[in-house]
Amino acid sequence: MRKDRILGLISVGCAFVALVAPTAASAACAAPSPAAVAHDDPATDAEGFEVTGDTPDDAAIVTAPEITRVTGGLDAACAITYDSTLALPPGETEPLVERESLRYYLDVDANPATGGTVTGAEWLVLVDGANGADSTWLLRWNGSVFAEQRAIAPAGTVGFTLPLAAIGIQQPTTLGVRVHSRLVSGGMSYVDLAPDRAVPQMLLPLQWTVPAPPPVVVPVPPASTPPVKTTPTCVVPSLRGKTLAAARIAATKASCKTKVVRRASRKVRRGRVITTTPAAGMRTIDPVTVIVSSGPPKRKKKRSPSTS
Repeated sequence: MRKDRILGLISVGCAFVALVAPTAASAACAAPSPAAVAHDDPATDAEGFEVTGDTPDDAAIVTAPEITRVTGGLDAACAITYDSTLALPPGETEPLVERESLRYYLDVDANPATGGTVTGAEWLVLVDGANGADSTWLLRWNGSVFAEQRAIAPAGTVGFTLPLAAIGIQQPTTLGVRVHSRLVSGGMSYVDLAPDRAVPQMLLPLQWTVPAPPPVVVPVPPASTPPVKTTPTCVVPSLRGKTLAAARIAATKASCKTKVVRRASRKVRRGRVITTTPAAGMRTIDPVTVIVSSGPPKRKKKRSPSTS
């Protein structure tokens, strides 16, 4: 009861703060097993008191809203949804009215030793009755009270829907839930618990799938191609007039192979290059023919006249 009195009845007039779910994590939620949970609560177990009128016929029992069933589950969008069924007094049409509220205590690790004093809850969802204009709030346990009130989406009759990321759940865990209804009257709080204190809280195992890592792409080196055999070419240097030795040296520097042909010449001294084939300046892959002078042509001996 001490927690209930600390909380009191939270005013609907608090500032509205939009609840924005964080960016989705790399993992994704999966369907829990079981896919949904439900708790049927015993009837007429709510705390209350008797109000006596002028006559015995006017006597009435005033109690907290009677919880008869609580259901919950996880949807494909990674949001939990819980709702409760309330037994309405005769003539009532609204599940909650002023001074009545429904409280969902969320224990994100199913450990009563952590979190708030009510079942170890780290979060509280408050559905505040206001004569048909119920408001739904999310509060966080700060070590002493539930605070940081934020408006969230209602669901069902007196339920709510909430992304798991909004309460920090991004990995496998078991969510424990216990629901309290409350009536504040005459400075007193009257409650109904579902499940009761002697019964374990509702447990919903939450599973997460971790995406498979992207396949490792091993670069395949391109198929090696045999090197293209190239034959070096030479640009024929100017060898005219050089000695054979000097011509060979110049041809080697120009990456040219040579072959020597000797030819008689009256104009070019013996042992000097007359010309080349191909001519100087031409490019070739064949050996360069170096024509070397063998000197003037030899004269033919005249035959002496025969004598008779």
